[in-house]
This record gives sequence, structure tokens and C-alpha cells, in this order.
Amino acid sequence: LSGLPALSGRFAGMMPRLPGIQLEISINGKKTAQQITEKQHQADAELSMATPLERLAEQIAQRQAGNKPIYIDNGIFLAAPKKKTSYMKRRRRQLAPSDKHVKFLDSLGRCPACGNFKRQHTLCMSCFGEIKAMLKKDQGGVAPTKTPETLEMDTTDKKILYPSKFLKHDDFLKEEMKPQYILTRSKTLPFDRTVSPKK
Repeated sequence: LSGLPALSGRFAGMMPRLPGIQLEISINGKKTAQQITEKQHQADAELSMATPLERLAEQIAQRQAGNKPIYIDNGIFLAAPKKKTSYMKRRRRQLAPSDKHVKFLDSLGRCPACGNFKRQHTLCMSCFGEIKAMLKKDQGGVAPTKTPETLEMDTTDKKILYPSKFLKHDDFLKEEMKPQYILTRSKTLPFDRTVSPKK
């Protein structure tokens, strides 16, 4: 039993601090509530005064000994999801009204000129396309501006870099683009209801 105090002192920092339990039994069985509350307040005050000093002493002793305190829930396991999100919660999150979701276009109307649907207070895109095509036809198309790199480039380099521009001059590529060169699925045979299948 001589080694018990040293053993208890060694494990004192590892075990949690528990408040002392005191029981008072009166012989006559008569004790006022005021006396009980006064005793409880006194015990709580002693515990609150002693606990921070004892904790500080334990921390200093652990730092000097080099033993780091081990905590079970020190933040490693706290971020893991505890339960699977239910289907109802997922659908509620996905379909609930919010600013992130795509909203329905309620402000739609018909164009007075062509009759197609368009957004209100905006230009009709079908009319815009027709006007653009008409202006392009009248003006004869806008000539693209030539950069100095393309002006100094050789014709073979231009054919490699811009094959679509020289496609009309190359007869072999024109033949390749014809439908008979493109692999397509063969048509199915016609079905005749009068002919009975062979048995």
C-alpha cells in the first residue's frame, strides 16, 4: 500500500476531475432546508475555487513531463456525416424555391410582326435574323480583314491551316464528301404481309 499514493498521483492528470460527494445524516431527522442549501453553496464555492488551480497545475506538470493530453473527440471524427441524407430531404433541397435554380419564364408574348413567341420588352429573334439576312444580301457580305500573317503566308501553309477555304478547288476532297463515300446503314427489306414465313 506504500506505492498507492504515488500511483494515484501519476494517474491523477489522466482521470477526469469529479466533485467530492458528502452525505450528512442527522440523528433526529430534523434539518432545515436553509442549512442544506448553505452547505451546498459552500461546497460549490470550494470546488469552483480549487478546480482552475488544480487544472493549471496538471497542465504544467504534463508540459514538463512531455506527455501530451489525449482526447477522444479532438475534432478528427466530428466532421464525418452521422446519418445518410434521406430522399425527401434531398428532393426538398433540390426542388425548393431559391435563386440558384432555373426559373420559369412567365413574361412571354407573341411578336406582333411574325407571331412567334418572344420575351416581353425584348427584340424578336426571328425578325432579327430575317433583317440580318436581308441586310447581308443587300450589302453583298462584309469582307473579312486580312492580317499581315495571312498575307505573307505560303499557299501550302494556308491549305494546311485553312482546309475549308481550299475545299472547292480540290476535286478529290469534293468526291470524298459525296454521299456514296460516306458509310451509311443499309435500308431494310420491304415487308409483305401476304407472304407467309417459311417453316
